Amino acid sequence: MNSRPRSLAGRRVGALLLVLTVATSWLSVTAPAAVAAPAVSDKLVPLQGAWWGSNRESRESQVSRQFDIIDHYHDWNDTFPTLAEQNLANGGRYLKLNFNGRDYSNDANNKNWCEIANGSQDENIRRIAGNIRAFAQKVFLSFHIEPEAFDGWDCTGHSGTPFTDPNNGNRLFGQPAQFADAWRHIHDVFAQHKTRVIYDWARTSHPGKYLMLGEFNSQQPPVGDPNSKGDWFRHIPADFAAQRPLVKALIVWDSNTNCNFVVDSSADSLAGYTAAGHDPYFNQPHGTPPIAYVGTGSVSGVDVTALQAVLPAATLASDLVLLDIFTSGFDTNTVSPPAGFTEVPGSPAKSAYGKVWRFVESNVDAATAAPLLTFSPAHRYIASMHAFRYANGIGPSASAADSVIDTDATAVPSTVRTAGQLLAVASGERSAAPPNATVTPGSGFTERAEESTAQTSGSGGTLELATKPVTVTSTAGGELFTPTGPARDELIVTALNPSP
Repeated sequence: MNSRPRSLAGRRVGALLLVLTVATSWLSVTAPAAVAAPAVSDKLVPLQGAWWGSNRESRESQVSRQFDIIDHYHDWNDTFPTLAEQNLANGGRYLKLNFNGRDYSNDANNKNWCEIANGSQDENIRRIAGNIRAFAQKVFLSFHIEPEAFDGWDCTGHSGTPFTDPNNGNRLFGQPAQFADAWRHIHDVFAQHKTRVIYDWARTSHPGKYLMLGEFNSQQPPVGDPNSKGDWFRHIPADFAAQRPLVKALIVWDSNTNCNFVVDSSADSLAGYTAAGHDPYFNQPHGTPPIAYVGTGSVSGVDVTALQAVLPAATLASDLVLLDIFTSGFDTNTVSPPAGFTEVPGSPAKSAYGKVWRFVESNVDAATAAPLLTFSPAHRYIASMHAFRYANGIGPSASAADSVIDTDATAVPSTVRTAGQLLAVASGERSAAPPNATVTPGSGFTERAEESTAQTSGSGGTLELATKPVTVTSTAGGELFTPTGPARDELIVTALNPSP
């Protein structure tokens, strides 16, 4: 089942808005102080921003976005994830699956926390674990969300849930420590089955831990109240970025069961909710690495003062395009940046054996010709344009250059060590005689592809510009590249961050 009866009243924030919040935490994840990480950790924690979720996937078309997390609820005897839930996950969403010891169709079948903890219900726990394992995707899993609304009775030696809370009518399942015992036992049985689940729950604060708001929303202010529920939603991205950066997932409880917590309780509320969901803070890439290498277009010439650059095939207007220019000329050689390009900070200005200029085109138009490059004086020049794209179709908005000038056969170090980054490495090589020396990625770097163009040098050797897109697969140790010979190399590394 995907919905559940509710009896937990909301809490008043300030003195005006009635708000429902249920916080959970990724208990096995500690927030790092300044440690590089992939775009999404193995615990499904986004490196930047936060996930935006809902218990109501039908709302996606209304707000024109796909939710990061879909939150569903199940009985003790349910079979899940259901086919519908699997389809949602296969469409790019994460699942948050909640279950408890209750059978909503017949309370006589309820299992209290003591029964679950003592091992008598292991057959059913193994059944649930097996179904999730067969799904073969990671899911968030919570057990008996809001247990504080169902405790207050010692279940020791009892079966079922024969008592109810006189204040709210909820069935009582045990005491707080008995809930913890039950949840821990479920965890242990799941561990035996090697299920791919992320356990999330919290009853007390956990300093330094990443948090998930498993349910939150606000009621609609009454007529005449000056407060805006829409503005309350609109402020959420900035407020959480500034004040609650460890909250990495927010799941809206979109329901009018017991309390009117629907997001379209007014036009203003729906507009604010929609705006919050479209804020960049809640639009983070799900994959690692999230950057795709589209391709490279190269052109070269001898004794030229201009070259018509080549735009990579299949480049989109939203892509990031980088331009590398290499020459073996003297330091007095200059290149005029084409319109729409700016030099990346950190690009080397010159070296004894060549130059590399790197520019970022901020608004490439695939329907127009690539820029005309002009040089002074005439000499041998090579230019390559490289296109990159995020998996969600949004081009990288920034890049940082890690300039490396290398003129011997020693290994080339790099300070660029963020896992999930894509490095655009331009290697200008000049040797006394062919073949040119090659450079190979060091430990922790995986070469994706290579494009190169070459010109005969004045000494009879070759001048080559090789582009090597490289994915950073490890942040520990290792050199960026190791040359295979004593070529005079000039390298510039541009790091494309793992999220837009």
